[in-house]
Amino acid sequence: MKVWQCKKCGNLPIKSQSMPIPASCPSGDGHIWRELGTVGHKSYSCAKCGTQVVTKSTPFPQDCPSGGSHTWRLLADNTPKANSSSKSSSKSSGSSRSGSTKDLLVGIGVILVAAFFVLKFVFFSGANMLNLATIYRYDFGTYFNNIITAHQNSYIMLTGEEYIYRKIPQMRDINNIDYILAAAPKGQVLKNKGYRTKTGSSWVAVKFYQDNKARYGYLYVPYKMGYSAFKIDSVSGIFTSYAEARINEIEKQNRSKLIQTINTSDLDFITIEDSAALQAFEESDNYKKYRDIAKYGNWGVYKVFMHKNDMKEFKKIHNEHSNPKLIITLRDTISE
Repeated sequence: MKVWQCKKCGNLPIKSQSMPIPASCPSGDGHIWRELGTVGHKSYSCAKCGTQVVTKSTPFPQDCPSGGSHTWRLLADNTPKANSSSKSSSKSSGSSRSGSTKDLLVGIGVILVAAFFVLKFVFFSGANMLNLATIYRYDFGTYFNNIITAHQNSYIMLTGEEYIYRKIPQMRDINNIDYILAAAPKGQVLKNKGYRTKTGSSWVAVKFYQDNKARYGYLYVPYKMGYSAFKIDSVSGIFTSYAEARINEIEKQNRSKLIQTINTSDLDFITIEDSAALQAFEESDNYKKYRDIAKYGNWGVYKVFMHKNDMKEFKKIHNEHSNPKLIITLRDTISE
């Protein structure tokens, strides 16, 4: 709705959405209407003609009936104040939206973490299902438990002297020497291959080396272990976790010893980088390439060939210094 005034007669302004009809102006002929503004809540008065109007903002100044332009003065501003409950509702709505966004992000995070563990569980369960060797090296109970717990192999270190059993004996045969595969000292490192429980006890499947041969047996735990997914980090009074980082450090030390021993030995070996020479040595009957040698020391960019007469001695040195099975080879004492 708009406010209109005739510039000729200056009668009281009238309200109309569109320009009023021009007929019958008291000053003669028709009205000459001028729009003053949009109806609102602010009261204005012209200091020249005394016209008072209530508009949304300062009225248009042109064509004052007293001549020239209107000189408007604000009398009162009755614009309604914003409702506090509306503001509160707006803030509440904003907080609600903010909270919803946070909840959404948290929900997505939870889903991603859950998906990671589900995929990990499926991967290791599948790997254990395919590992049928567990059945004949240990038994079906260990094989089945490895599947439902998604077992992941790890290294463990004994916290005391323990017997390793060939198979799980009945309790009356726990000290029967026929069931005992080996006696392992405190500090012995073993590879954990899974576990299974029986009434009142548990048996941890382990792997170690003895007399340069892989051995498979069980450690006795005198109580029933609870469900443990993935790795078994420790069992109180029996063993603790032996970190992969420490395993890698030992292997690195062994490789350094291997390189030092080979470099100071009388072994006949040649490192070759030139491609032409490389083909000649690959066709040679006297020099042989050993499959593992190139990954040690600074030989990664070279092809290393050992004289066939020294291969046997080299393999012996290699096994003494760099074979990972040395870490879990059964020993009489363990040096910390």
